[in-house]
Amino acid sequence: MDYNEVLKVFLKYLPYMLFSGFMSLGWRIFLTVAVYNDSKARALVSKTAYTVFTFLFPLITGIIYLCSRNNAKTSAPKLCTSCGTTVQPDFNFCPNCNSPYLVSYEVHNANKLKSNAKTFMIVAICCFIASHMVNASYQTKFAEDLRKATSGNSSSSPYGDFKDFEDFFEQYEDQNGGNNGNDNNNDNDSAADDFNNFGNNN
Repeated sequence: MDYNEVLKVFLKYLPYMLFSGFMSLGWRIFLTVAVYNDSKARALVSKTAYTVFTFLFPLITGIIYLCSRNNAKTSAPKLCTSCGTTVQPDFNFCPNCNSPYLVSYEVHNANKLKSNAKTFMIVAICCFIASHMVNASYQTKFAEDLRKATSGNSSSSPYGDFKDFEDFFEQYEDQNGGNNGNDNNNDNDSAADDFNNFGNNN
C-alpha cells in the first residue's frame, strides 16, 4: 500500500469532508435550538429534556416532539409566586418552598419564540439537505479512489493496466530494457513471478 497515495486521496476530498461535517453538526445544533424555543414558547415542563435529547438523538426526538408538543397547551405548568419555580400543573404546593401560591404560567414573548423556532428549523433543514447532497456527490468516488490507493492498482502502477500475461510481459520488457540471449528464460520466470505477486497484491 502506498501511503503517499492514500494521503493524497484524503487531502483531495478533505474540503468535502469538512463541509459535510460542519453541515451535519450545524443541522443538529439548529434543530436543538428550534426545539428549545418552541418548547419554551409552549411552556413545556420537559423542555430541558427535549433540548438535550434532541441534540443527542435529533431525528427520533424531533419526531417524538412534533407528535407531543400540542399537548403542552392543555398541560401548561404553574409558577410559584414566592420563589419563581415552575411546577407541574397538578401540584398544589411548590416543591421548592412549599408555598401554596401558584398561578398559571404565562410565557413572555411566546410569538417571538415560535418565530425563532421556525427560522432555526428552516436553517436546520437546509443544512441537513446540504450535508446529504455533499455526501452523495463525493463518497462513491472517494471510496473508489481510496480502494485503488490501498490496493496499489492505480494509474501510477509501473505496469499500467493489462489484459493478460502477454500484455503484462510486453510492458515488463519495456520497463526492464528488453531481454537478450540466454537471459530469456530467467527473465520469463522473473516476469511470471512479478505478475503473480502483482496479482496477489490486488
